[in-house]
Amino acid sequence: MVFGLVLAFLVNLSVTKMSNLGSRVGHDKSVAVLPFANLSDDPLQEYFIDGITEEIINHLARIGELKVISRTSIMNYKNSKKSIREIGKELGVSNILEGSVRKYGNQIRVSAQLINVETDHNLWAETYDRELSEIFSIQTDLALNIANTLEATFSNLELEQIEREPTQNPSAYNSYLKALHKFETYSIEVTMRLSICFRKPLSWTLNLMQLMAGWP
Repeated sequence: MVFGLVLAFLVNLSVTKMSNLGSRVGHDKSVAVLPFANLSDDPLQEYFIDGITEEIINHLARIGELKVISRTSIMNYKNSKKSIREIGKELGVSNILEGSVRKYGNQIRVSAQLINVETDHNLWAETYDRELSEIFSIQTDLALNIANTLEATFSNLELEQIEREPTQNPSAYNSYLKALHKFETYSIEVTMRLSICFRKPLSWTLNLMQLMAGWP
């Protein structure tokens, strides 16, 4: 009888430890991408910077091993004065990605750093100085570096999805980000009109997206 109780206790203790270990391992691969700061001289470029933040989130979310906080949750921390530790605790993540974007003419500078919430130490940091037409490769490289730093493995299909470029036309992408930004503030009627176009391939709807980007 006593032996049975002791054995049951040890089994339960072992299961608990394994569960906690698994929880910690999964938690270590959790990340929140805070809204990137706009360092451009033009405050109207906010739509572009927010769009880059969202695309990075989407890239990371394609990797099954990562726990990625949604854009809806992280936008509450735009221009927040809270510390990395406070934000990480509130979002329940072990890592925070923060960064900035400076867009000038046909050039763009994207700076990003991955920070461990518990230690406040940088795990990875990089600055990309590229032409605007290379924005997709920046987003792809950034996402893959984050995944590698957090030791997350990904399938060939996940890699293919991350590396896939939605369009070869930077103007189309810019119009898309403008429309996406306005999508969140328009009335229900206009939002329904926008949603129809978002179902079409980005390259196919270039003219429509440019038109929407110019709506008042």
